[in-house]
Amino acid sequence: MSSGVEQQSITGCRRLRYSQKAVKPDRVAVDQKAIQINDEQYWLYAAVDPQTNRILHSRLFPTYTIAIAREFLTELAEKHDVSSDQHNF
Repeated sequence: MSSGVEQQSITGCRRLRYSQKAVKPDRVAVDQKAIQINDEQYWLYAAVDPQTNRILHSRLFPTYTIAIAREFLTELAEKHDVSSDQHNF
């Protein structure tokens, strides 16, 4: 793909990689949403810096599980040095 975005398919998941440097925001907004692509349902996870509205991390999964949510949050924490004092993923 062009514009600095690379699409990668891994074990039924799609991952978008943005050619951006890692940042360490003070806060991060995270959400997941069920979306329909053709006749299949997927779960889109996204993490955004609410101060800049910059997408920090996103993943598309074929299903929703606690393990997948934990995997997404762990990737986010490693990529942007994000940690939570109140919750362990």
